[in-house]
Amino acid sequence: MYAATGSSAGTTSSAPITSASSSSRSATSVSSGSSSSTGTLVGNAANGATLWTQRSCVGCHGVDGTKNANGTAALIALNPNRSFYRHRQDTQDRSLRDFIALWMPQGAEGTCTGQCAADLEAYIWTFRKPSDGQPDVPVSYFSCPANAPSYGQRTLRLLTKLEYQRSVRDLVNYQADVTASLPDDFVSGAFVNNNTLSIDKTRYTSYLANAERIATDVATRWNAVLGCTPSASCASTLVNTLGPRIFRRPLTTDEQTAYLNVANGTTGGRTATDGMQVALTAMLSSPQFLYRSEVGTLSGSGVYKLDGYEMATYMAYTFTGTTPTAALMTAAGNGTLNTAAGIRTQAATLLASANTKLLLTDLVNRWLMTEKIETLTKPAVTNFATLGADMKNELGKNFAYAMLETNGSFANIYNPSYTHVNQRLATHYGLTFSGTQDADGFVRATTSDRGGILTSGAFLSRYASTTDSNMITRAVAIRRKLLCQDIPEPPSGVSLDREQLFAQDRAFYEAPTTTQHMIFDRLTGGTTCSNCHAEIINPLGGGLENFDTAGRVRTTDLKGNAIVAKGTFYSPYPQLQFLNDPDRVRYTPEIQFNGAKDLARTIVEHPQVAGLAQTCLATQFVSYSSGINSIFLIDSDREVGYKRISEEEETAYRCDVADLTNVLTTRGPRAMLEEIPALESVMYRKEWVR
Repeated sequence: MYAATGSSAGTTSSAPITSASSSSRSATSVSSGSSSSTGTLVGNAANGATLWTQRSCVGCHGVDGTKNANGTAALIALNPNRSFYRHRQDTQDRSLRDFIALWMPQGAEGTCTGQCAADLEAYIWTFRKPSDGQPDVPVSYFSCPANAPSYGQRTLRLLTKLEYQRSVRDLVNYQADVTASLPDDFVSGAFVNNNTLSIDKTRYTSYLANAERIATDVATRWNAVLGCTPSASCASTLVNTLGPRIFRRPLTTDEQTAYLNVANGTTGGRTATDGMQVALTAMLSSPQFLYRSEVGTLSGSGVYKLDGYEMATYMAYTFTGTTPTAALMTAAGNGTLNTAAGIRTQAATLLASANTKLLLTDLVNRWLMTEKIETLTKPAVTNFATLGADMKNELGKNFAYAMLETNGSFANIYNPSYTHVNQRLATHYGLTFSGTQDADGFVRATTSDRGGILTSGAFLSRYASTTDSNMITRAVAIRRKLLCQDIPEPPSGVSLDREQLFAQDRAFYEAPTTTQHMIFDRLTGGTTCSNCHAEIINPLGGGLENFDTAGRVRTTDLKGNAIVAKGTFYSPYPQLQFLNDPDRVRYTPEIQFNGAKDLARTIVEHPQVAGLAQTCLATQFVSYSSGINSIFLIDSDREVGYKRISEEEETAYRCDVADLTNVLTTRGPRAMLEEIPALESVMYRKEWVR
């Protein structure tokens, strides 16, 4: 069960101050504005400051709402600049003072009403800077400031294990697996990205050992790699031809001289045979190979522009997961990658790479957390490990096809009339298997009840239980993963509470006519859990009940009851609004749908829901390509346990999310991909303070 707990609700309509109380109390049914007599009182900020200390507000919110006296972060940061509270005395809408009167402080609710609440309200509003203007409205959407620059962070990115593997394969045709011997990658949000990872002495040993093994192997086949055998001229080919491909840029004069001396045997008194092997080892263990440079060259006051070779490297690894091709290096050298137009042209070419489809398969499975579904236990399905791997392929092929279609549309990501299946999946889903098979034995099959990422077997199986569907996990995954709405984690002890409730009413839960929908509604109703479950979770997840634990369409549940998959989508806003939200929109739009496929159509066709899904898709690609955790790119104030990026940097990336979303909606998914390397945050960098 999930409850609207704390700032992790991540919305302007669930501000951090609600944290303590909303997890421990159920929503109180009180008419807006009628719960207290504070509406007509004038608050005194000076008195409020005294009350702030006397009533131990500082214990949770710090001395100023964000920090403790010693400068550390407050337990529950209070940010009135982005809060939903309105500083007014309106009998129709609850203000901050009414919230204090109802819910604060934790454990002693209702002890600070009337003038006390009004004074505390007045003091809290002093936390805002004079230039901040009015607080956000209850339902707000991010708006990029006019003419705001969107500079990315200057950085060096350590190659991931797979990037290293593909790079040595494409540079010197080294085929042996090296990933097991390399240090673990860093995961930022959903994606693997080493833009904050450095190499210490212990880590470097593994890179050096790999470089030595690779160089030893290449030394047995120089002619196949360089078209020559060890000699002075071959040493020159190694340094002047292969060297720039390894470093992904031309070598400097000093580098050329140093590596030529080693390769020729001049340094160390070696022969060219030994020298070339040592030189290759040095190149493959150098920072110039191990790190992708996104540092740039100073082009203005504190602003750096990536040069052509840095752009070539960024584009190659973003779209193909490996080192730049010779053609891309040529484009870097002749200035093609110095302009946004030239970048888009080269991006269009790169998207034709077979590697791009593989990367998109990996991306969508990491985004949806389906990359390990073959490890799930599904007793009702024979050999689910094999079938799960097929489902990941299905999801990847559907996604890659929809993203790369020349004239494709956003609709095909969620609601196409086809899916990709092999014979096993076709049998599992009950589809006809016919047509031209691809290299993996998959065909594109026409279907009316599945297709797209929401109704993929991978998604539906991943967010189901071992034996049955699960309306809660599916709904939470839709909100978080597909729409980028931030639902807080359930409070501790919920599983024990659920077991106790089940034991108390076992006859009802085990009755043959009791459906899953009825069970979850009973377990989550009438408690703090209902703050999230009553609208945000249960009505949404119940609409996917027509798919079983392994992603198959069903008309009856495990007890034989007819499936009712009518669902309702509430709160189609970037910031979720919960039942206990004092400033919740009074008449929340109720979007009706019937079954998972109809929900997919709703995601595509309903303006507000489609807007969320489109922005979320763009957000995932900015997160993937930049290495910025997606939690910083959505409407969330959730404390993530480590240092946030600055609001200015966050705004820069979110402006680029807005740009990508616009391209997606006007020109389609493929055009959005082509736009990624032309984003301002990619081409231009600065030293952001973190």
